[in-house]
Amino acid sequence: MLSRSALIALFAALFAASGCALLGGPPDDDVDRRISQLEREIDALKSGKGTGAPPGEPAPPETASAQATAAPAPASSVDKPAPKPAEPLTWRVTPEITFKPGLRLQTRYVHDGGTNNNDIAIQRFRLKASGDAWKAKYGVEMKIDGTGRTGANPSAQVENAWLDYTIVPDLAGRAGLYDVPFSRDALTSDSKLLFMDRSLIKDALTAFGLADNGIGVMARGRPLGGRLEYAVGAFNNDQFGGLNTSIVANGNNKRSGQVMPVGRIAVDLLDPAPQGGYADYKASYIGQGRRLSIGGNAEYLGNAENVLQDFDIYALGTDLFFNMGPYTLQAEYDFFRQTGNVHRSNWGWYVQGGYLIEPLKKSLAEVAPWFPDLELAARYQDVDAKSVSAERERRTSVGMNAYIHDHNLKVQTELSFRQLEDSADSKLYQLQLQLDF
Repeated sequence: MLSRSALIALFAALFAASGCALLGGPPDDDVDRRISQLEREIDALKSGKGTGAPPGEPAPPETASAQATAAPAPASSVDKPAPKPAEPLTWRVTPEITFKPGLRLQTRYVHDGGTNNNDIAIQRFRLKASGDAWKAKYGVEMKIDGTGRTGANPSAQVENAWLDYTIVPDLAGRAGLYDVPFSRDALTSDSKLLFMDRSLIKDALTAFGLADNGIGVMARGRPLGGRLEYAVGAFNNDQFGGLNTSIVANGNNKRSGQVMPVGRIAVDLLDPAPQGGYADYKASYIGQGRRLSIGGNAEYLGNAENVLQDFDIYALGTDLFFNMGPYTLQAEYDFFRQTGNVHRSNWGWYVQGGYLIEPLKKSLAEVAPWFPDLELAARYQDVDAKSVSAERERRTSVGMNAYIHDHNLKVQTELSFRQLEDSADSKLYQLQLQLDF
């Protein structure tokens, strides 16, 4: 559409041209030249190349709405930061309280060659919640393990219930029920293991309450930008499920009236550990990052009693973890001893490794981009823990992991060859599907 001023100028020019012709004005070629010029101006106006006004006239002023559109936004709307998007699955209950739900489901098939038994069971089931509450963090977790497993009587239990408060950037305090800071293997979630289960020596430590979850208080931090990790705490340990005895007195045959001090220190020589984290290790990072971590652990429990037995327990351990590209390597040695009228030493170690088959994934990237990441795994263990098991065991395991969506959705398979000191050798085959978020 032509502007009003342009139409007026056009009609005026046409009127003048026609008037000149009628009054004997300029010759026909002059009129034709004027008409051609007007046609060029009309074409220019239609194509948007003109100013909307004939030559010599100023362009029409912008309307108020156009000026408002072109005007810069007020400083308050420009300088105000955009609201931070909420983390997926996290609900903001109040401006200072958040709630993040979670679930873990592990369905497992097991064939035990030693007993010729087959099981399909819910190995682990977890309901989780975590979040922030004012200036603190919290975590809770309920579990029902072993549903459908032969010989198991599952019941609901509290697995985690803790409150975390950061005092200064490299010092945080934690209280409640959570992972005791002993052994990298024990501090790795069972949802992020290279194999389906942790090591045999970790199970022996757990039988005495020396690893896994305990109730206590702890100070921890990751100073030097995450290059150093430390955790020290005191925990309540009043039951030892692994001590071999059939004597029961007053319905409670295993107890200690002392708290159990525990400490861990580790150095991270390649990629630093995440700031503020705790018990956030992975046994496989699925080809991501470069890590070399070396850690040491120690704990002590005094005045332990088991009816006729009085003893103290102390434990020491060291662990190493390395990953680079598709390769993963992890090793650990742990020792614990009962002193008093028991005098028994227990020890165990393992070494395990994994290889992510990256060439296969790359070759299938175009024809089958949905194909999961595959990882080969192998582990060797040697455990002599007579306080828990009467026989020394050596176990060799091979397996494969299929990561459909990292550790959140994966399939694991494993074949183990068990050698017991005074029993026949046997095989163990396991297959597991995991969902975790």
